[in-house]
Amino acid sequence: MSGARCRRAFHMAKRCLQRGSCMIYNTCHTIRKERPMLSIRLKPDIEKRLTRLARETGRTKTFYASKLIEENLEDLEDRYLAEARLEKRGKTYTSAQVRSELGLED
Repeated sequence: MSGARCRRAFHMAKRCLQRGSCMIYNTCHTIRKERPMLSIRLKPDIEKRLTRLARETGRTKTFYASKLIEENLEDLEDRYLAEARLEKRGKTYTSAQVRSELGLED
């Protein structure tokens, strides 16, 4: 759907919803199959730095946020998934207990 058609559809849906008589709800992101959106809260100093970086480089804050996530997600998964596994692990045994259980005592 073109940008103009999408905007018209959005405004029609908005008016319909405001009247409370709308049976169908559609947004441009579902029509155009855009990626899902994520909203995050940043500390004010981080927000200022990100805004300055975006302004001075001509890129969007979304670009930099996406880059940070894409480039660091694997490390975060490694760390936090490993920590979660450690928290959920069962009973631990000493090497002596394992040797005894397996009949490997000297």
